[in-house]
Amino acid sequence: MEYWRTTLPQPFAWAAMLRLHVRVWYLAQRDKANAWNQHIHHIWDGASLTFYVDGYVELDPGAIHQLTHAMLAQPQALAGTGAPSVGRSSKKLRQELLVQGGMHGNFCCIRDSAMLALRQRGIRLPLDLYRTDSTMGAILSFGLDPAQNEWNPLKYIAVAPEATWLNEGKKWWRRADLQASYKRLNWQAQGRLENSAVRCHLAVRQLAPEALPETIAALVIDWVARCPEEAASLLRSNRRVGSALDRLRAAVTGWQAEMAPERITDAKAP
Repeated sequence: MEYWRTTLPQPFAWAAMLRLHVRVWYLAQRDKANAWNQHIHHIWDGASLTFYVDGYVELDPGAIHQLTHAMLAQPQALAGTGAPSVGRSSKKLRQELLVQGGMHGNFCCIRDSAMLALRQRGIRLPLDLYRTDSTMGAILSFGLDPAQNEWNPLKYIAVAPEATWLNEGKKWWRRADLQASYKRLNWQAQGRLENSAVRCHLAVRQLAPEALPETIAALVIDWVARCPEEAASLLRSNRRVGSALDRLRAAVTGWQAEMAPERITDAKAP
């Protein structure tokens, strides 16, 4: 794993105890898609399984073991995912993962063969993407090649329902949580545009994932031009979607290129 959290007074003392190699990287660009891209293309060191954990969740003690076991039991899978167990929608999400497949970004993993293919083919997520995890899941669900493979998330992504986690629930009376909820509504509106644009690229046009543009703004605007009727229907469904499209249009030339990571700590056990 590339990232661990600890509250010990000496943060890296346990590395020697467990014989771990801990590397900490700093990314100046606050963009999850950029973080995915930089890890895959610059930080990944060849591990057979690479686990991704969102910073605000706490894994159950056996979560990594459960997900590893699921990957061993499904050798054709390119990736694996855990399943949520807390929250109002957790039961529904777990059932969807088991029946339909998919990837949950709070805790997932990618196999080395897939990591090598992503790196060698130059597959990158568009910057400023909100639906980062589901877009990576879609790419993997086509076996990295929508022109040759049918959509089959249950084949390409192993689901480990017992590999779960905890996270602090949102409180309606906390100002920060209210502000975050409002921002999430705006991001979800952008996510609806992204879903349609990504689906058009991968499922409808069957284009290679490495042909995705550098930014999500470019992808969405291209989709609007190609599918004006579908786009108009989506825009009529929710006023926030129109505002999201306006933001993306304004951002077409405003996004900077990917920024390389900076290694700030390298602690290796003797």
